[in-house]
Amino acid sequence: MVIRDLIWLEDVIDKLEQKHNVLQAEVTFVMNHRPYIRFISKGRRNKKESVYAAYGRAEEGRYLTVFFIYKQGNRAVSLARATWTTRSASSMARKVRDPIPEFETLEDIVDFWDTHSTADYDDVTHEVDFQIQLNARPKPKRTITLLPELSEKLQASASQQGVSMETLVNAWLTQTKVWAILKEEGVAL
Repeated sequence: MVIRDLIWLEDVIDKLEQKHNVLQAEVTFVMNHRPYIRFISKGRRNKKESVYAAYGRAEEGRYLTVFFIYKQGNRAVSLARATWTTRSASSMARKVRDPIPEFETLEDIVDFWDTHSTADYDDVTHEVDFQIQLNARPKPKRTITLLPELSEKLQASASQQGVSMETLVNAWLTQTKVWAILKEEGVAL
């Protein structure tokens, strides 16, 4: 199997930056440098879209686990990333483990693996071979904080137009004087 593109979900990126202190570029680095990959579970809705875990080392040296769903078209949806940790004594002392559930949603997958260790499931998972040929490094994400009422209005407008709030804001900025001012100041766009 081949992966040529990672699909990034905005809420997953935000959660990982805030909760796990892991950046998108770190995940891309891990995926680009021959991670060890294990099959985790079959897809519930689409049996061809299974869940996998990729284990690797980020450029800065810390070890990460990247959970992803392999999609048709050589793409993978990146779901959750966390630093490797050793199992706690209470985890190892448990005689009964939770079975890997049949996940209904992406959030179910993220929530389950946020609270369970793949080390507990070695007997029901197996190694798989992927060729990963990702395109150029992702552009760094810029975050701005909006007033809550402005955010709500933007989200409502974006939903009404059938686009993401990010797409709406980018379209507005490119159509306004902001774009011209940035170009005049020599900002590369």
